Amino acid sequence: MPNAPSEARAQRAAATPAAAPQDAAAASAAAADAARLALAVAAPAPAQVPAAALELLSSVQPELPERILSRMRRDGEVTLVFRVNPDGSVADLNVQSSNNAALDAIALDAVRQWRYKPIGEARTHRVQFVFKRE
Repeated sequence: MPNAPSEARAQRAAATPAAAPQDAAAASAAAADAARLALAVAAPAPAQVPAAALELLSSVQPELPERILSRMRRDGEVTLVFRVNPDGSVADLNVQSSNNAALDAIALDAVRQWRYKPIGEARTHRVQFVFKRE
């Protein structure tokens, strides 16, 4: 009795047509395209030059009124996010986080007056103020 699994494999192999020369050329072209695509995707990104540190030319420190200081139960923290323009001015100030809303306006008013050394292009910057109870 012939071995059934090996006969089935032989029949499948016989039923599978050999690749025609056209199909082989198309497969080769597709493989080459895939290789080029893989190379394009795998190419490393160009090295980026780290941005120079921002240089603060003038700053105004927030002034904490005694009436607010006397009501503070713990140290206050305000984190601001803003844009430094190419001319060194400050714009688009926003409070990112705060644990005392009464301190927000004080911090915003101070940073609005800050000036940085001019830079090549606008950059986002973040600063945190910690108001200590003493």
